[in-house]
Amino acid sequence: MKKFKVLAIAVLVALGAGFAVLWHYMPEMMAFARQEILKQAKETVNGALYIDQVRLSGFFKVSADNVRVEDKAGNTVFQSDTVTVSMSIPTFLFNTSQPVKAISTVDLAKGSILNLYMNEQQVWNVNELLIPSDDSSTSFGALIKLNDATVNIELPD
Repeated sequence: MKKFKVLAIAVLVALGAGFAVLWHYMPEMMAFARQEILKQAKETVNGALYIDQVRLSGFFKVSADNVRVEDKAGNTVFQSDTVTVSMSIPTFLFNTSQPVKAISTVDLAKGSILNLYMNEQQVWNVNELLIPSDDSSTSFGALIKLNDATVNIELPD
């Protein structure tokens, strides 16, 4: 019984030390994550993605603050104070080559704004937002939650 207590205390101390080190390096890790997200966006978005800050907001949840997406003409397609992404733990752990596949839910904060407009050729602006790819590994299948958001829709005359 005494050996079990010593082992349990050692494990708790090791976990505590690990969390302390993780907490210490968290700002640098989140800054790196922000840069990686923006880098990936440059390769996949016909336009621009802007994010002020990325932070850990729960177990396998990451939040981005002051998010804005613009199309290639510079028009704002989406903006939100906070976007929270939840990830599937098994997919995150076992499918590291395709991190986008680990995203299970995208929560858009209250007050988010989505601007949808159709051009004269009957094509929505969001249809042209992503750069076309033949690679099926870039497909996105997460649930996107809009809660108390504004959706502006503009149709051609």
